[in-house]
Amino acid sequence: MADVFGLRLQAQQAERLLRHAEMVLAANTRVRLTAITSWEEILIKHILDCLFPLVLDDRLSAGLTVADLGSGGGYPGLALAIAAPGSSFVLIEATNKKAVFIRETADAIGLANVTVWPRRAEEAGWNAGRGFFDIVTARAVADLPVLTELAHPLLRTGGILMAWKGPEAAVEIEGAGRAFARLGAEIAAVHAYELPQQMGRRSLVIVRKTRATPDGFPRRPGMAEKRPL
Repeated sequence: MADVFGLRLQAQQAERLLRHAEMVLAANTRVRLTAITSWEEILIKHILDCLFPLVLDDRLSAGLTVADLGSGGGYPGLALAIAAPGSSFVLIEATNKKAVFIRETADAIGLANVTVWPRRAEEAGWNAGRGFFDIVTARAVADLPVLTELAHPLLRTGGILMAWKGPEAAVEIEGAGRAFARLGAEIAAVHAYELPQQMGRRSLVIVRKTRATPDGFPRRPGMAEKRPL
């Protein structure tokens, strides 16, 4: 599977990725974790898609701190934690049932580099997580202006947001100009790629934090979505 992108996984990593997928499908009947229920789509649309950042370079394996926003069933946070055991991951998930699931899953498959924070991103950005992380990841969480406000406070200056987007990422980038200017962010790169078996075109948008987060951000929970910058 990962060979499609030129990735080489250890046998234990591949086993853990499959075990995670099995647990997602088993729990999906009681906790809505994914709309994808076929194995082929799970392998490509979830696992392979989530591992794409490892194609770009090996920074995630270099002892960095990574926060995953809106982790849901653990994509991309748990998948990346499995594939990059040298970095530390904090999975931020506000829905308690989902937070419990990813914590139990991380324990069941033996991930020592995962911590789960059952709270909103805004709350993490006010307190323990503020300015702490090298990388923030987010997949299917929010439009880029909203996502920037949620992720920016968590990053250290010079840190990056990795945002999984569809093929029309340019539209979101254009609409995020005001948020970037207000918060101190810039586009570092946009990587377009295509999933195998015609399962879709994707874009990984890399946003760099250029200065300290202004006072007053993030705003109180829900405001970023209600009144995007």
